[in-house]
Amino acid sequence: MEFFKKHPIVANILLIILISIILIFLGFWGLDLYTRHGKSVVVPDIKGMQIEEARLLLKKSNLRADIIDSVYSKDAVPGSILDVSPAVGEHVKPGRSIFITINPVNPPLRTIPNVVDMSARQARALLVSIGFEQVYEKLIPGDFIDLAKGIQDNKGKMLNAGERVTLQTPLYLLVVGVSATDSLLTNPTDLQLSDSVKNKKDVQPGDTTNHVNDDESWW
Repeated sequence: MEFFKKHPIVANILLIILISIILIFLGFWGLDLYTRHGKSVVVPDIKGMQIEEARLLLKKSNLRADIIDSVYSKDAVPGSILDVSPAVGEHVKPGRSIFITINPVNPPLRTIPNVVDMSARQARALLVSIGFEQVYEKLIPGDFIDLAKGIQDNKGKMLNAGERVTLQTPLYLLVVGVSATDSLLTNPTDLQLSDSVKNKKDVQPGDTTNHVNDDESWW
């Protein structure tokens, strides 16, 4: 003790070192408790399950479920789990959150664009780029061939620009495929009258061959 009294600075340094060692030991001990060193659980296979079913299974393994994203897949059951992170089968610490990507219950909606007066190719490319899977062409009469004039659904309803429909909705692109003049139907009666007039014009003056007067009687 006399040494420490004669050298207080040295005593203080040694005391600081001792306290530091104790704090470091306590820190590692607390970290070991917090991280549960040496303990782990396996991420169960919850792919394809509904979220509530998956939560129950994860809870049994002392894990939590956190939905972080949704990606629509027409081949998966609506509301089912598509992907998990960490991956199925990995060893993780108890109490960890498992990040989940699900398939939305309702198909996503997309906005109908304005395709009026676009070329048929441009309009089709635009619809496909948005994600619409079923795009067909329906020819209509008009003044400019190959020009888009609107969009209908599979029930014949006109879809205005700005309306929202599912990506699986069949879309019929109204495209001018025949001129308005050529599309006019001729009245069959007019055709008969036209043929009659033509036949009369074919008769030359003084030509009696193969023409019989309706009032003439035969003996």
